Amino acid sequence: MCKTLRVLNAVRNYEIGVPLSIQQYKLLTAPVLIGRLINAHQHLLALRISDYTGLSPEVVIMHWACAKITASPAIHDAALLEMLLDKLKLCKGISYAAVASQADKSGRRKLAAMLVEHEPRSSKQVPLLLSIGEEDTALMKATESESTAGVFWNDTGKTSGSGSIHHICADVALLLWKESWELGKNPMASRGSPLHGPRIKLIEKTHSLFAETKEHTFESKAAEEHARLLR
Repeated sequence: MCKTLRVLNAVRNYEIGVPLSIQQYKLLTAPVLIGRLINAHQHLLALRISDYTGLSPEVVIMHWACAKITASPAIHDAALLEMLLDKLKLCKGISYAAVASQADKSGRRKLAAMLVEHEPRSSKQVPLLLSIGEEDTALMKATESESTAGVFWNDTGKTSGSGSIHHICADVALLLWKESWELGKNPMASRGSPLHGPRIKLIEKTHSLFAETKEHTFESKAAEEHARLLR
């Protein structure tokens, strides 16, 4: 009861203006109250109530970060990144990729690329890097992953069938096209390209993905042969 009264006193303050009774608060619940506070941009109070009631601060910090990006068009990317990281690091496991996606939607692709570097999960990094035009970085992140196939499958294979396979291969094809274009400027440097090894790995992963379905036997064999010829 003591905690409830303290929360109610905080939100009844004239600066907040939420005159809840004890019964209303019990029916509303703390998570819903916190949701209303963040929608009113009362992030600091929402964060304090989350901490006081033992709730995760993730929702509050995520909303604050996205709102900060939207409201800060004049702040330089590096300075804004520092502000965001200072708060995001308070919540272990928070999705940096989700915040980076908001930065991209706000037209700040450089900031998005800087944020996604702090995302520890490759399965979240690679699709976003592809969407913001960072194909080379996406290629490196994908091949650094212990399971490149898993990276693409987790994010594009939510439904079974050839649709998900085609989506995966479209992503891979985009990366290979980029590298082929670079190599095309100097065909003699093909084997010395820093992307030559990753290119083979991605083709091998494409082969294994095609092998998952009976309808793509030809494509699977073609990818396998392609990788063999490049070695």
